[in-house]
Amino acid sequence: MALEVEGSNPFVHPKKLIGHLPFLFLPRFGNYNVCILKWEILYLKRGETLNWKIFFLAFSTIFLAELGDKTQLAVFTLVSQSKASWEVFFGASLALALVTLIGVAFGEILTRYIPPLVMRIGAAFLFIGIGVYTLWKVWADLAR
Repeated sequence: MALEVEGSNPFVHPKKLIGHLPFLFLPRFGNYNVCILKWEILYLKRGETLNWKIFFLAFSTIFLAELGDKTQLAVFTLVSQSKASWEVFFGASLALALVTLIGVAFGEILTRYIPPLVMRIGAAFLFIGIGVYTLWKVWADLAR
């Protein structure tokens, strides 16, 4: 596809299809930036930029939360049993991406109807409940 020239940036044209890529995000180029819209078709859209602060906050939070998590232990087990490192990597990556997409979609829907403070309080009680249940199960197993 030939790239058209517009304004001071000769490499992009607004709202032109530039490719089929499943996951890609790029920084702002001049007055344009890259956005994923629908069906994995990458479009250029004027005016919106990637919030790098939120991006790095999400990355670091999820990265630290997943270290030593059940997901990582499951990946260790799958690699050791199958000896297929790349297949496990791509399968686990796709699974985590889809789970994250579901979380983002539900989070966006819920925040339309539930205030963020109520959601944080609900999440806190949910985590406390999970912790209490886990402790109860451990004590019940020790009592046997």
